[in-house]
Amino acid sequence: MPKIERLSRKLFIEQFKENVNKNTLIFMSHGADCRFGLSAFIEKEQWISEISPNPTLDSISKICEKINGTVEKIIAIGGSSTIDAAKAIIAFFGMLNKDFTITDEIENKLYLNNSFRVKKFIAVPTTSGTGSEVTKWATLWDDKRKLKFSVDAEWLMPTDVWLVPELTVSLSARQTLSTGLDAFVQACEAYWARKSDSLARALAVQSVTMIYEYLPHALKNGQDLFVREELQTGSLLAGLAFSRTSTTACHSISYPITALFGVEHGFAVALTLVQVAKRNISAVDCGKLLNAVGSLDSLRNWLDGLCVEIQPLRLSAFGILQKDIPNIVKRSFTAGRMDNNPVIFSEEDVAKILSEAL
Repeated sequence: MPKIERLSRKLFIEQFKENVNKNTLIFMSHGADCRFGLSAFIEKEQWISEISPNPTLDSISKICEKINGTVEKIIAIGGSSTIDAAKAIIAFFGMLNKDFTITDEIENKLYLNNSFRVKKFIAVPTTSGTGSEVTKWATLWDDKRKLKFSVDAEWLMPTDVWLVPELTVSLSARQTLSTGLDAFVQACEAYWARKSDSLARALAVQSVTMIYEYLPHALKNGQDLFVREELQTGSLLAGLAFSRTSTTACHSISYPITALFGVEHGFAVALTLVQVAKRNISAVDCGKLLNAVGSLDSLRNWLDGLCVEIQPLRLSAFGILQKDIPNIVKRSFTAGRMDNNPVIFSEEDVAKILSEAL
């Protein structure tokens, strides 16, 4: 479990400066740097800023090639793409050469033999949604084959998490919504997952309760620091919950929706939430979860109300048509996700879920 601290702007900058030395690697976009001017405290060769959304195998390989010298500490400031990229570098550092490509590393889990470790890995989330700061896995994408991969090892979990609400106030309404929905779905799935337990369910209910209340307020007034802090806490609780359980059908179905159509992850996982929940409550006692939102109808209305003016939450609103569903279905069965759902879905079941989400 990482050491988790909530920091003010001033204390964040002070601790950042204290933790940067010549053997520290910084993962941070130019946008994050603009908020606090942190590049003034680091050397150019220490700063990895070219981080693509949904990190690809090619982009991670290029970052690995760029790194020279000793790396003892990593600070990742950003959303899931930034933190996942940092995790991937820890996994693959020193392993890529003419004999082993990053594809070999992932498909054959060769990275599990990597002896490289960092003394400290500090994750500083700039969104409230992904939970990557408190999990041991990272998501990577193969752009050419339109496939999603995960790296997964206990030593990829950050050692420290710094929560800085000020870092989230500049998020657009769309980013706030998408990442908030991601956390919300993670919490729901942690509750009903086959791997769930009483602690995961308690964390999940508290997360759902907080996000259900504060996400609408964050969309109305993104500058409200109290609301941002509460939403950040709700997101962290979701991350802690699903780090115990992994995710289920919503995430599994979302991967081809993102890979094939470029739909942001948060929207992609939320597209089928109500449809999947409707089927899962027949297999799992979801009473406490439903009490947090009222009912399935209340949940549907809440989702529609949040999304209608920013991004309608229907497949058709993303240009996905009935004819596209068979291709999505074929790619929707990710091991460790779909088989973690309490109800076993067939391809016909997934096709019906997607049709209901059109």
